[in-house]
Amino acid sequence: MYNSHCVLLQLCNHLWCYILKGDYLFTLNSFKKEKVLKTVKSIAVKFITFVVKVFYEACAFVKSAYAVARKKAPVVRELVVNFLKTADSMKVKILSVVMASVCCLTITVIAYAVEQKSAVQVYYGNNSYGFVRDMKVADEVCESVRKSVHGKFDIDNFKLQSVTVAENMITGHDSIVRNIIEGVDSVVSVSGLYVDSILVAVADNYIVAQDLINQGIKHYTADGFEFKGFDKVVTIRDIYVTHSFLSEKRMCWDKLIGGQYGFGFVTSRVENYDEEILFQETTKESSKYYSTYKKVTQKGKNGLRNVTAEVQYVNGVKNGAFEMESTVITPAVDKVTLVGTKLKPVYHSGYVLATKIMTNEPSEMVFPVDCNGKTYISSFWGDGRGHKGLDIAAPRGTEIYAAADGVVSYVGYRSDYGYLIIVDHPDGKTQTYYSHNSKNLVKKGETVTAGQFIAKVGASGNATGNHLHFAVAVNGTMVDPARMVGLK
Repeated sequence: MYNSHCVLLQLCNHLWCYILKGDYLFTLNSFKKEKVLKTVKSIAVKFITFVVKVFYEACAFVKSAYAVARKKAPVVRELVVNFLKTADSMKVKILSVVMASVCCLTITVIAYAVEQKSAVQVYYGNNSYGFVRDMKVADEVCESVRKSVHGKFDIDNFKLQSVTVAENMITGHDSIVRNIIEGVDSVVSVSGLYVDSILVAVADNYIVAQDLINQGIKHYTADGFEFKGFDKVVTIRDIYVTHSFLSEKRMCWDKLIGGQYGFGFVTSRVENYDEEILFQETTKESSKYYSTYKKVTQKGKNGLRNVTAEVQYVNGVKNGAFEMESTVITPAVDKVTLVGTKLKPVYHSGYVLATKIMTNEPSEMVFPVDCNGKTYISSFWGDGRGHKGLDIAAPRGTEIYAAADGVVSYVGYRSDYGYLIIVDHPDGKTQTYYSHNSKNLVKKGETVTAGQFIAKVGASGNATGNHLHFAVAVNGTMVDPARMVGLK
């Protein structure tokens, strides 16, 4: 404001210099001359000062108007000077001063009006933070501020007002966003702790955040540990947050070393320790036994060795080791299991060893009697006399096999069945019967596998010759077992 007054007052001084050189003043005596000069100068100065003060104080865009005025003032001055040189009366000269002032102000106002642009003034609360070109940019500013500030930021406090301003008063998007964020009392600049690009905590500044991290490193590198880094990507960034967000997310020591921020301090050190050598399991095959035969011939036993390794820790918890060297103290003893490879005898093509029976899909059982060339079916299901099973004739002492996996639920003697074995199978509803045996080889409660030798063929009970009466019951009802053992 002071500079603006000075420019116009300097213009007036130039004008008065020309007036003082006029011939009219020399026609007056000294008293009148002094009185006229004093009066006229006082009125002119007051008028110009008043006009300038009212104009510049009422205008919100002082800088723009001042710039225009300075550009146009030399032109007006030149016109006035030329005019005063030709003016020959005091009246004309005084009038010239007034006209020059009015002309200068008029040119300034016109030039100022021509340079005005439509814009949007952005307020937050009662404070104005600048001007943008249009509502679209203003909305983008509001959205950018909301995204840039972490925490609950009240966007309802934004006010947008359409105005007309000078071109150079319009600011860019980034500049006004920065002005708002830095100018709002409820927002503060802090440092954020990010783990894999996710903000997990905040500190008052970078130094505070880094100092807490350094304390964590110092905590975990005691006792000869070496800091290796973090198990995730950890960064510290400058961000803006609300005061409430800062209070809620402020970094604290307990959460940092407790791993509650989602990352760990990775450390390591060279250690020497004894470690068990786990035994291995191996199998040994024998053709002397059927393929369902399994027996552990050597129990496994762990060994012991001495190890030197670089051991890695995460937040003080062991997380792995890089072995540098080792010495065996006691070797491990492997577990050896003997398995049979001898194939079960086949009486009829089409059956396989089965672990599932009576399911929705067709499944078969092992043929229950050793086929030695003298084995045959002596009586089928029904057989014109309501026969509830399958009679398989074979020489006395011929091996009888469990038809499928199961648990022995009965071992004993009945007058009709003679020596009898009943096996319950895993589906919970199927049972197989083996009767007229000469000798039972299993006990009640014993687990058997498909193809296991469980009895010998005989003619005990109500029997006319050596044979196995093989029967299958499902949910307590006898069913034809022929298909189940591969008979078509």
